[in-house]
Amino acid sequence: SAKEELEKTKTTEKKTVETDLHKDVKEAPHSIPTKQKVRWSEDENKALKNMFAKYLQEK
Repeated sequence: SAKEELEKTKTTEKKTVETDLHKDVKEAPHSIPTKQKVRWSEDENKALKNMFAKYLQEK
């Protein structure tokens, strides 16, 4: 279902962010990482909005 897809996408995004942060910390343990890949591209935003719209229609 669209809701499951949405959840899956969120989880994947989260993992990516955490992995990137972890990598940055290992590379520079003395500094707090500021490079967070939280901002999604326009395409990803549109895809998520479409999925969410489908999910709302299914309800």
